[in-house]
Amino acid sequence: MRSRLLAALLAATPAASSGYVGPVVDAARFPSTVYLELDRGGAETQRCTGVVIGPRAVLTAAHCLGDVRDGRWACILRDRRVMVGRAGTTSAARTVARVAVHPSVTGYSRGMFHMGSDYAGLSDAAVLIFNESLGLPGADLADSVSARQEIFIGGHGQPAIDARSYSDDLRMGARVVNSINGVQFEVRPQPDTGFLLHGDSGGPAYDLAGRVVGVNSFIRPGDSVRVISGTREYSRYTSYLSNISRADVMRAWVGTAEQGAASVACPFPRLR
Repeated sequence: MRSRLLAALLAATPAASSGYVGPVVDAARFPSTVYLELDRGGAETQRCTGVVIGPRAVLTAAHCLGDVRDGRWACILRDRRVMVGRAGTTSAARTVARVAVHPSVTGYSRGMFHMGSDYAGLSDAAVLIFNESLGLPGADLADSVSARQEIFIGGHGQPAIDARSYSDDLRMGARVVNSINGVQFEVRPQPDTGFLLHGDSGGPAYDLAGRVVGVNSFIRPGDSVRVISGTREYSRYTSYLSNISRADVMRAWVGTAEQGAASVACPFPRLR
């Protein structure tokens, strides 16, 4: 399995610039990774990435589905129909039967996911349960993750930091686990790869055996350096740390999510 995963990544299109998770890969080699288009009531559709973990279940980031409202986290999805797609295939509207979020999210009351905040106790994870089978293979969750472990993160987000649209391509990039912080862990970019962009949230982090070790959550500034330019002195960030919700601490919860554990109400229209 290790050689198959590495071969898929080595066959990737070379990265043109930093600012995204990594180069384009052959999505057919990662059939459990999907993109999601969600209606949260705004002017634009929310794009996120997810990973299929069961016949009707997709694991993604909780912040794709909701935000803090009136002092607590709430689901803000407006439509049961979610577009689910993969690179190279036609996306299809799927009907959501239920939304489950990790118990650490439902009691969260601070403004969410501001860069630099401490989310040691927050597993930014949610499961979408659909009415019908997705017809895609489910990925296995890893038993553990460790510091200095080599992993790969993937996403269907923006192709570059200045992009104004999304790409259906799947991008993956090598990372090394920098530190483990409760139910989250942090990774640093490797050479020729950048950080998470819009649309990469909820994407899987794979170990070398192809098991899901976590779910993309958010980024925060990494090492800061002082730069002197002429008479002006200022600080800039040399890297961004990507925070990943750990799959091993989700295992028991994920196993019960499809049966209704931690289900939350969403403001879906009555007739859909």
